[in-house]
Amino acid sequence: PLKPKSQVLGVAKADLLDPMSIALKGMGLKRAVVVHGSGGLDEASLAGPNQFRFFENDSIKSEIINPCDIGLSEISNETLKGDDLQTNSQILMSLLKGEGNKYHKEVVAFNTSLVLWASGSEDNLSLGVKRTLDCLNTDKPWILFKQLRDFLST
Repeated sequence: PLKPKSQVLGVAKADLLDPMSIALKGMGLKRAVVVHGSGGLDEASLAGPNQFRFFENDSIKSEIINPCDIGLSEISNETLKGDDLQTNSQILMSLLKGEGNKYHKEVVAFNTSLVLWASGSEDNLSLGVKRTLDCLNTDKPWILFKQLRDFLST
């Protein structure tokens, strides 16, 4: 089995933040993030305050982060809502090609910044957001996606 050194875990209920962060601490991870997004999401949200538990160096820190705290827009979750498979596929393809709408890019950047932090690649969430947005404003994600797809289909 895999033995990850870091993890990002979303919970749909705020009362699961502490138990899940304690469970991740018990797994021997170096870093982990547990997130409860505004509006009851199990991921970071642009809709308002998000609750986090950051685990590092054997300690757990609670934090509330609003999107505007890290340079992002604050908009409703409804604004980002997808639809059917075809619509969601188009949203993803557009995002990966660098053509996606601003808010889809921002919510992806917010969540990616958590992965960058957990992995130790970026200690500052604002800088992680910037790195991600810089990448999402190019077609590099689409090129890498196609390379992975081609590799997996051989």
